[in-house]
Amino acid sequence: MNSWKLNGQAGHQYRQAICRALKIPHTDIYKVVKDITKDGCIQLHDGREFIIMLLQKEIKDDNRN
Repeated sequence: MNSWKLNGQAGHQYRQAICRALKIPHTDIYKVVKDITKDGCIQLHDGREFIIMLLQKEIKDDNRN
């Protein structure tokens, strides 16, 4: 896979995970998130901090849920 494409898709999925977890529209992510540290800690403007955790699930046959 092209490295630029992978980076773009990974960034999109990461932002989407943040929006889902915080239950905010994607247009508000830049207003809500203050910083993301090098170790992956997401700091919000209201002082809360989060870490995204990856849930790995293998897709088998037609089971895509």
